[in-house]
This record gives sequence, C-alpha cells and structure tokens, in this order.
Amino acid sequence: MDFDHPGVLVCVVVDFEDPVSQRIRLGRDRFAGLLGRDPASAKTAAQNVMTFETALAKASRKLEDLRDPVANYNKMTPVTLTSKYTPSAAT
Repeated sequence: MDFDHPGVLVCVVVDFEDPVSQRIRLGRDRFAGLLGRDPASAKTAAQNVMTFETALAKASRKLEDLRDPVANYNKMTPVTLTSKYTPSAAT
C-alpha cells in the first residue's frame, strides 16, 4: 500500500511471488502467531488478510491513472455531492 497521498489510501497490485513479498507473508504468519494464535490459525488469518488486500489492490486505480490530475479529482458542489451519494441527508 502506498500512503504518499494525504488522506488517500492507494493500493498497489504487486507480484506476491517475489522473495520480498514471500518474506513479508512469512512475517505476517509469525506476527499472527505472536498474537496468541496457533500456527494453523495464524496462517489462515494471514491468508485472509492477503486475500482482502489483494482484492482491495485489484479494485484500486493503477498508479499511471493516478498521475492524471483531471481524472483523479471529481469536483462537485456540496449540494451535488449530498444529492448524489447521500440523498436521505439532502433534505
């Protein structure tokens, strides 16, 4: 994940089979074990985190797309924002 943009979480799709990612995955398994989980449960919890983060990364925009400032920001008035995304609060 990339936290370079203040207030915005940007997930990056990476190759999880490289050696660095494999070490990170092993570290997650160990960390879950330090939280009191047995090894099998720790591995399952770490896999659940990996599955969630992978889905989040796949749903995110590509880094190349984030470089376009016009496409990156969707300017609208507060009234438009409220009526479009929270119509029940528009009254």
